Amino acid sequence: MAERAHEVPAKYGAVTHIFHPRMRSYARRVEASLPGTITLVAAIMFLAYKRPALPYIILVSLIAFFAALQLYSVLKPTMIVLTDSHVLRARVFGWHAVERSAIDHTIFVEKLYAKKAYGQDLKGMVAKIRYRSFPSLWAIDSQAKPLLRLDGRVWDGKTMREVSAQLSEQTSLYKAANVVDIDRQHAGLISFGERHPGWKSAAIISISAAVVILLAVVSLLPEETAHAIHLY
Repeated sequence: MAERAHEVPAKYGAVTHIFHPRMRSYARRVEASLPGTITLVAAIMFLAYKRPALPYIILVSLIAFFAALQLYSVLKPTMIVLTDSHVLRARVFGWHAVERSAIDHTIFVEKLYAKKAYGQDLKGMVAKIRYRSFPSLWAIDSQAKPLLRLDGRVWDGKTMREVSAQLSEQTSLYKAANVVDIDRQHAGLISFGERHPGWKSAAIISISAAVVILLAVVSLLPEETAHAIHLY
């Protein structure tokens, strides 16, 4: 799992710059990790206090493993590494590498709003809470194909500016924009999840809630029912 600069394969050359997200951006990652955390804790508590039969141990252990993997993918240390020839972004396994010579220019949005904020009044405290924005950075090639993206849910705007300055002398800067506008002006930059918001987070929350409720129900089963389904 790529977490340290010395793990960069030698074929990409010597490391010249290293970037990490600033700590203040970590709160958004903690928020995103809550469903996985709750599921993992529920699975561990079930195994520890109920001590079920082997088939149930395997099943719940698998649930705990995938919950832990989701949790790690959100909270794991991440970094951007530059060499003379490449820019590399750490992934859960290995690196996403892009040749710097392929980068034509960068696009930086200081405040990128979700689709639900499109056409809404964004002034006032209530709007700021309801329609939160995140910075976003893309590196694209001469054909406007996205090669690399830094997401504001993980990365902060200041670090994005520093990375952008290293990658290209030409940057298209937007002070504020909605994903709808960016998708119209730069096709291919906005992900499916951003064009169709809610499905991923709703799916994760629904699955996590279903697992937690199921474990709670099984934990409260009468002894005779538990033995009937060979829980112990």
